[in-house]
Amino acid sequence: MASDPKKNKINRNNVEYICGKCGTIVSINQNSELTCPKCLFNIFYKKKMLSIKKIRAL
Repeated sequence: MASDPKKNKINRNNVEYICGKCGTIVSINQNSELTCPKCLFNIFYKKKMLSIKKIRAL
C-alpha cells in the first residue's frame, strides 16, 4: 500500500500534548486552536519521548 506523502508530512508536524486539567491527549499543530476540546482549558504539558538520548561529553 502506498501512503500519501502529504498526509505523512501533516502527521509529523502534529505534536501531542496532555491537557493540564482533564488529562486528554491533544494533537496540536501550528494552525490549531490552543484549547482542550473537552474542557476548554488552555494549559498543556508536552509528552515525554520514549527513546533515550545519549549525550557524550568531550
